[in-house]
Amino acid sequence: MDSLKKQSWKLPTKIDKFENVLFNEAEKDLPSHLRIHCVKRLEMLYSPLSFQVELITLVECLIWEGYKGRNPYSTNNILKFRQDRFLDFYQNEKLTASGGTLIGVSGMGKSVSVQHALSSLTQVLHLEDEFKYKVPLSQLVWLNIDCIHDGSFRGLCNLIVNNVDYVLQTEYASLLPKKCSTERLATFTAKILRLHGLGLLVIDEIQHLLQASEQEQTKALQFLSQLVNNIGIPVLLIGTPKAYELVYKKFIPSVRSSCKKNLVWNRVEQGYDWNKLVETLLRFQWTIETVPFSSEIVCVLYQESIGIPWVAVKSYILAQQRAINLDMPRITPELIRAVIRENLKLIQPMLDAVKSEENSYSCEVSDLIIPNLA
Repeated sequence: MDSLKKQSWKLPTKIDKFENVLFNEAEKDLPSHLRIHCVKRLEMLYSPLSFQVELITLVECLIWEGYKGRNPYSTNNILKFRQDRFLDFYQNEKLTASGGTLIGVSGMGKSVSVQHALSSLTQVLHLEDEFKYKVPLSQLVWLNIDCIHDGSFRGLCNLIVNNVDYVLQTEYASLLPKKCSTERLATFTAKILRLHGLGLLVIDEIQHLLQASEQEQTKALQFLSQLVNNIGIPVLLIGTPKAYELVYKKFIPSVRSSCKKNLVWNRVEQGYDWNKLVETLLRFQWTIETVPFSSEIVCVLYQESIGIPWVAVKSYILAQQRAINLDMPRITPELIRAVIRENLKLIQPMLDAVKSEENSYSCEVSDLIIPNLA
């Protein structure tokens, strides 16, 4: 009974299954207004690059390592189940959890990548021991939330509780009094996460913490550190370069075993990953003529998007739609440049600033450049 029982979920083994855009060569014969809608499918494209596969591995490792010290099928926990001592579940276990971080420039696919990594894992498990003893308690394998916009600690705790209620169909939020102290709310939140054996807490858009006061930031980061160090729940923080200093100076030093689990995603360099992205995009062409993979198309997409996948995909979509609207047989480098200038005006100044390496650390481009804190 001490041995870890086989879990009912499996880790992803084939990355290719994430590619999720439908395409049929016969659709090229459809009327132009229908082909324009077909092109919109590319907004859902997800074809993992090497650094995104690394995130999938990080998610797997955090969950597995965290559960090493919190085996729900251990003799002690089964005994607690049978004695209805649910609040003692996972207590007195050897904690093996660690924290992780992902800081990346905007448009790199951080949120989409973690969503795909988590979606391959069953989120909720219904526990039973080897004698088929039913346990009236669900195990929450992962929880993924966006940090609350005002960055308040109270808001973060309420958000976690509300998301647990939504996923598990519970009513924990209703148990809290209207005038509840911050300390009591934090304790209540931690108990719920421990009770349901949370395998990984992912908090995206962690840069929103910067909207709160210094005191609120400290409370939030201390709470997350305690989840890892004292309760054994792995935590993964994801954010833009704005949160770089916050995460690396305040969260990482306070969390055990986090030094090997911190990812930084800068803009993609020209090479294997970029070629793979362009090659994938070119598989989906609804124009009359097909543009072959070439160094010219690779270079123009890279130069205009400065190595940001979202900008490359968006400009490719806009270029195809423009070509179809104008009855052009195929997209061209000139067309790609034109749609970026005309349709992506809001981000054009930021792209130009990064290209010229001017105002590198100004507020306008702070989400596109990883700062150097060395």
